Amino acid sequence: MELSNLITSSTTLKSLNLSDCNIEEEDNPLVIAAFEATNVKLSKFGYNYNQLNGENANKLLDAVLKNSNNLTKFDVKGNDFTKQNKAYYQ
Repeated sequence: MELSNLITSSTTLKSLNLSDCNIEEEDNPLVIAAFEATNVKLSKFGYNYNQLNGENANKLLDAVLKNSNNLTKFDVKGNDFTKQNKAYYQ
């Protein structure tokens, strides 16, 4: 997936909006793995309506927050979250 290559190779990426990009459930682990493998420091991240399920939602949050101490916006509306996910995000 070219998107994961972009994430892992970027050194100056500060804001990324992947909302409404038709990222399907089976592709979410590739995006998560890219964030786990990079040192990108985001201040804003959008991932609305991308078939992100409960288990992968927590993994994505952890992967993005790993290096993003100054994250001011993490927008994931329109995905399939459970009550545990909502508690995890708070």
